[in-house]
Amino acid sequence: MELSYTTPSRLERRMREEAAEGRRARMDWAEDGVVLEGRGTALDVLQATALALLADGPPPLTPDERSWEVFDAWNSLKDAVDSETDETLTALLGMRGFEQLLRLFLRLSQTWEPRPRMLLSAINDATPSFAQLARGYLEAPDAGGRISSLQRMASWLEREFDITFAAPYRSRPPER
Repeated sequence: MELSYTTPSRLERRMREEAAEGRRARMDWAEDGVVLEGRGTALDVLQATALALLADGPPPLTPDERSWEVFDAWNSLKDAVDSETDETLTALLGMRGFEQLLRLFLRLSQTWEPRPRMLLSAINDATPSFAQLARGYLEAPDAGGRISSLQRMASWLEREFDITFAAPYRSRPPER
């Protein structure tokens, strides 16, 4: 059970903001939530607004948003690649890169970003082949396997969505 205290105008503003980012969490209540207090015209209108936003699906990325999302994912990926020799650091930075690649997939495929517990199912429903690559990252036995999985995910995104991550990147080690 989730309990929420808000005003209809504040909830509508937040729903619209999150919908513009491809997130649906604040609209989930409209499909299956139960309003215990305050039911009436304002909430009925708000529920209709949420259901309409959900039915429209997430908006496509603008060219600037697309460029930024690709760069942001690439930047996280290169940080993970740089950390490959440190198992602990790769676990930390690799997860950030993984999350960025998943978010990029959702945004490019115009799939709603679900709540975290539904993430892999939503990706599987959208594209099983990408979900399999994501599972490969989660099941990788070591840093090298995780990095290879991230690179396979990035290559898949490049092919499917006609994007280009910068050339394979590795930072120079610090000079001593």
